[in-house]
Amino acid sequence: MAEQTPLARRLAITLRRETRQRGPWHFPHWSLRAVRVDPDECTDAAPLVADAGDGVQDYSWDDQWLRLRPDAAESYWYNLTSSQPSLFVVCRPGESLELEPFLVTADGGEAGTMMEMDETVFSIALPEELGPWIEHWVLTHYRPGPRKEYKSKRVKARANQYESRHR
Repeated sequence: MAEQTPLARRLAITLRRETRQRGPWHFPHWSLRAVRVDPDECTDAAPLVADAGDGVQDYSWDDQWLRLRPDAAESYWYNLTSSQPSLFVVCRPGESLELEPFLVTADGGEAGTMMEMDETVFSIALPEELGPWIEHWVLTHYRPGPRKEYKSKRVKARANQYESRHR
């Protein structure tokens, strides 16, 4: 029996919150700091907070999941073969923080859709451990659909004329 590739991997996401100043105003600025694959200790609790000083805090969630979906296999493949394979973290306002991870995906199309819906989306280089895992999953599960013909009627007519002359 063929080895089954798991559909999900557990991740730890670290977001950094800095307080920035522009003129007399202070405002929060968030960035994606790190992604760890298969974290050792999983708390499933509130985020761990580390104070980095100067109004900078790092918030880590170790209960996030990257789940692969069969309908997104083609998008995963495009991501893997791009010049910079990426992982996308979608964030929303949380109960206790201004921003919390909501979704982790390797599907660039899904990340783009989330941005169009005004969600906060961060990207980071795809961690080395995830590339071969996603590639194996895509090669195992992806089946391209039938080719679509995009020829115009005029092009089809010329092709038919050519075929009828050369029979």
